[in-house]
Amino acid sequence: MPLAQGKRPANLNKAIIFKAGRKLWACNLDNVKEIVRTSKISSLPNSLKSVVGVINVRGEVIPVIATWPGLQETFDKNNNKKNNLVVLLKESSSTTIGLLVEEVSAIEKIDAYDFDSNDGGTYFVHLSNSGQLPLIDGKVILDYLKGNLD
Repeated sequence: MPLAQGKRPANLNKAIIFKAGRKLWACNLDNVKEIVRTSKISSLPNSLKSVVGVINVRGEVIPVIATWPGLQETFDKNNNKKNNLVVLLKESSSTTIGLLVEEVSAIEKIDAYDFDSNDGGTYFVHLSNSGQLPLIDGKVILDYLKGNLD
């Protein structure tokens, strides 16, 4: 079956699928450092709304983000969950950020990438089982956070 206009075949990468807010998201597995459960997210006074705090993972202090472009809902900074699920994205060799998510559901093969210029410039991935999902990109999230500092 030919790809629709705008779709680009993938290089057989895989994506991790997770739920945040009311929808599923995908992130290229190459960008995921690890998934951690933590009972303690330390809050940061005067931080951005999207930053719920920081966690310590084996001596590395990592900011935890709960809102990113495309995610409509925000997580409660004062939630009473015993364990928070955080997907750690490696943006570069020196930068790691954590995404607060509700659940991680699968790892799937990426069939194609797609860019939707009508949806605010959102990238999507077409997956072997889950269909089309919005793609999370750590660089886009960091740029979003830096833009909110101005």
